[in-house]
Amino acid sequence: MTAAEQEVGGAPAAGPDVHRTMGARRRLVPYYLLSPGGLFLTIFFLLPLCLMLYTSLQSGGLLSGGFTFTWQFSNYGDVLGQYQVQFVRSLVYAGIVTIVALLLAYEHSLVRPGDLRRLDAAFFTVNGVISLIFFACVALDVLV
Repeated sequence: MTAAEQEVGGAPAAGPDVHRTMGARRRLVPYYLLSPGGLFLTIFFLLPLCLMLYTSLQSGGLLSGGFTFTWQFSNYGDVLGQYQVQFVRSLVYAGIVTIVALLLAYEHSLVRPGDLRRLDAAFFTVNGVISLIFFACVALDVLV
């Protein structure tokens, strides 16, 4: 009897093709597990993003007979010129949020699970700095 014909537990032994397909299946399992998330992102993120890009490059209007796709990149310049104040303000807010997030990360890096010596410095001092930054931003927003 050859090795391929040997029986294990009453069933014929698995041939080399069975092991090869099991290895291929095991390599594909992560992709099978990622496919629902990828499908979700495609349907609810990439598809609307492409539709918005397509819509943003159209020209025309409701009173002029509708919109047509004309690769009108000047729409972006018009929007940036018209809403410049809002874009600058959003960039300032993004910078402030970034600074606060970095301060919070610094705060959490000061305290270690076994070493609580810097607990006061971490939570009281850094939170005080964050509250002063928040106060300054609110004051500037009210005064300007």
